[in-house]
Amino acid sequence: MQLRSYRMAMTGSILALFPFAPGAIIGVPMGIWALVLMTKEKVKAAFGQEGTEVEIPPKVRDFTVSAAKDMKDVFSRGRAEVEKIFSEKGTSSKQPDAEAPVKTRPMAIGSLILGFVSILFVSAGGSFAQKFVFVFLSAFFAIFLGVMAMKRIKSYRDRFLDTALAITGIVIASVSTITLFTSL
Repeated sequence: MQLRSYRMAMTGSILALFPFAPGAIIGVPMGIWALVLMTKEKVKAAFGQEGTEVEIPPKVRDFTVSAAKDMKDVFSRGRAEVEKIFSEKGTSSKQPDAEAPVKTRPMAIGSLILGFVSILFVSAGGSFAQKFVFVFLSAFFAIFLGVMAMKRIKSYRDRFLDTALAITGIVIASVSTITLFTSL
């Protein structure tokens, strides 16, 4: 009975992560928090789950270890090849970082502006189809620009303003999209 209760609690925590209900703003953080709590030893003990171990068969363990070693070798060879290409061209791998502030600031600001535009279109009057087109397009491009800016930023500590602008644009665009779909 305790095993069934534990599985039901885990299932409920996972289902709380799906953002399809109007209460998703509260449900998602609570679902994450519940999943974190469900992994603690004291909680497992309360559900009678202490001492449960999963045995991995030796063949599976050996295969997994050998596959991980092979992947590590492949990635290290690939990295060596990339460094070789950079050294042949006479450029250092640290040179693109000098261009990052020039390219990330406009992208981050664009993400923020498009995020605000999407929130503006959600609150404006009009039919659902009109709102959907304008909100979806502006939110899509806001998230796209924000993600691209975040990918180009190498050091978040050095580019704190760009990072903050990009994240804010992504969050605002996400909120406007969620607001649009909850208004159905």
